[in-house]
Amino acid sequence: MKLGIINSAFDQAGVDTKTGLEHISRIGFDAVDIFTEAMTISEDEVNLIKNTCQQNNLPITSTVVVSAGLIDFNDPVREYHIDRAKKFLDLAKTFDSKNLLLVLGEYIWQREVIPPEAQWEWGVEGVKELGQYAGELGLEIALELEPFRLSLLNSIPEMVRFIDDCSMPNVKANIDVSHLVLADTSPSELEKLKGKATHVHISDCDGKVHGDLPPGRGVVKFAPYLQAIKELDFEGTVSIELEYSPDPSKIVEWVEEAYNSTNEIMQQGLKLMNEGKLKSALKTFSDLSKELSKQKKINNNWSRLNSDGRIPYFRLKNNTGRILGDYFSSFEKYLVVQLDNGKKYKWNYDISKINILPTHLALVEDIEDAEQYIGKNIWLNEFRADSIFINNSKIIFKKFEKVKIIGVRIFQNSVVDNPIWLEIYTDDEYSAFIRYNGEFKLQARQNNYYDKNPFKENWDKAIIQKIKKGKIDYGMDIDQVRLSIGNPVLINNTSSRHGVSQQWVFGDHIDKKRYLLFKNGKLVSK
Repeated sequence: MKLGIINSAFDQAGVDTKTGLEHISRIGFDAVDIFTEAMTISEDEVNLIKNTCQQNNLPITSTVVVSAGLIDFNDPVREYHIDRAKKFLDLAKTFDSKNLLLVLGEYIWQREVIPPEAQWEWGVEGVKELGQYAGELGLEIALELEPFRLSLLNSIPEMVRFIDDCSMPNVKANIDVSHLVLADTSPSELEKLKGKATHVHISDCDGKVHGDLPPGRGVVKFAPYLQAIKELDFEGTVSIELEYSPDPSKIVEWVEEAYNSTNEIMQQGLKLMNEGKLKSALKTFSDLSKELSKQKKINNNWSRLNSDGRIPYFRLKNNTGRILGDYFSSFEKYLVVQLDNGKKYKWNYDISKINILPTHLALVEDIEDAEQYIGKNIWLNEFRADSIFINNSKIIFKKFEKVKIIGVRIFQNSVVDNPIWLEIYTDDEYSAFIRYNGEFKLQARQNNYYDKNPFKENWDKAIIQKIKKGKIDYGMDIDQVRLSIGNPVLINNTSSRHGVSQQWVFGDHIDKKRYLLFKNGKLVSK
């Protein structure tokens, strides 16, 4: 598989087209996807892109268009977007692209207002017309799965149904790995796209918010997804989607990091699937899946793998064990667990509440990751009843205090939390326990602790004092604001020739929302 990147990474950081493409080639990418506007692009810009790519041996795999209007309820609006998308197809042909990557009807219209059946029909009708036109040009259309509740194509079953309804050989899917994670989609579901996928996007995220981060900065475990993609007999291009750099002045370093981490994942990740403990766990999981598929009845509680009988949860809750893997059946998700006594069970839990784990069970990978912290220092964050408990009333913890990890324990104080805890040791020779962050290593208030000293050496002392007091001020950068008041519930990104802007939204209710505005990484409005 070839490794590419969408050129918007540089464009949104204010880097001119030619320089951005030259950076992409120099860094080592095999191909590039072009994000532009076909309705307004000049002939000079088109020629610049073609010539620069040719001179740098950088083939254009995909041309990207976002077209929410294809499912608009106004006929003239849909007609305009059909014509606009055809302009993009013409541009893709000019670029010798393999496909047009089409983001179809994101989440503009509430499905409660516009009937979803009508949106679906408009989408199929429009894409069929575009598919016909693309076929005449020798191009494919790659449909994007958007992991949002109101998106038209927000799951693999919906993607498959849509492609089947279009019934055109050149209308296929783009597989976006981080979108699959955000949509809580198991790698095993990708087999439904065999013969229906033409392109792949790769990026990382925190598991909750659409992130487009360099792989390795979030929670995505890429190996199972890449293995599943490989099993589709996919030999196309994997393109990094890397947008909205936190520091536009360091966009080159940002892209280089993404290239290096992704290249390593592609070269070594699949190999890891066949080695060591992971191989054993996956084999066990595979064997178990075959056995589970034979069962006629699915229980909603604990049950033995080889029995239809129900075993009450309360009889097992005090046992310890490990999770071997998971599998999907329809819209239900199951964990396959093995207790310390060797017996294997399945556990049914709500996909919308994926953090719910059976008492005293933990992921093998999480336990091993946690044990790596023993002997190391961490810096504490704010303390909540569900994140830390103290075994000595004399201990007084301070936010950002440095403590040492002396052990790992598995226990929990509720039935819905991660049972892995780190035993921390203070300079006063007292110990306590703090909940392990797990794979969801966030950057702000939601963290229980930080792996590294959160304060950078070059930060002004006055700013550090404000952060410690939970205050923010104009001119603070994104990292400083995160550290002080935490992660927002929503980030809105915009870009222009003047730079990149971010709007942070805090609060869930309209009358209680708080808005912050960053320009080029600095706070300008609060």
